[in-house]
Amino acid sequence: MTQNKRREKHQAVHAAKKKVMKKGHEQVPVRSSHPYVFVGNLRSNITALKLRELFAPCGEILDIIIRCSFGSIVATEDDSSDLWYASVTFTGLSAAKQALSLTGTELDGRKIVVTKLPGELPEVLRKTQMRLGLPHQSRRVPNRLAAEPTVLINPNDRHNVFGVSFAKCII
Repeated sequence: MTQNKRREKHQAVHAAKKKVMKKGHEQVPVRSSHPYVFVGNLRSNITALKLRELFAPCGEILDIIIRCSFGSIVATEDDSSDLWYASVTFTGLSAAKQALSLTGTELDGRKIVVTKLPGELPEVLRKTQMRLGLPHQSRRVPNRLAAEPTVLINPNDRHNVFGVSFAKCII
């Protein structure tokens, strides 16, 4: 590739980047026509029915979506490492505002977190800490090491075939 062609290519790429950046500044963020909240710190066995029963007093619920952000997708009994959250969509703004007051409510033995922003969910904070290598509280207790007897191996215990010696293994 000649120097002229490289320069032209570089200028074309630079112009395309400028065009994309200009369009990006003109765009208005798309907002949902219905208010919603995010619910975090959920167990893996959570159902939409349980969430609907909890949030029904707040107002009419349009949709509930449950997601797994980390861990096993299949519901397990020991789900301490699984991170589950849900989004609850309401038909009215007052219902969503009332739902925010349910933060700290106990659901299946866990205190839930209800927030407007997904970045405030404990699942997101924990994943961020894991990726950045920041210290985080471990929910698991490490297994104790068990004392086991030392096994002594005779170094002279070897196979000898046609004058060639080698360690015992599967032949």
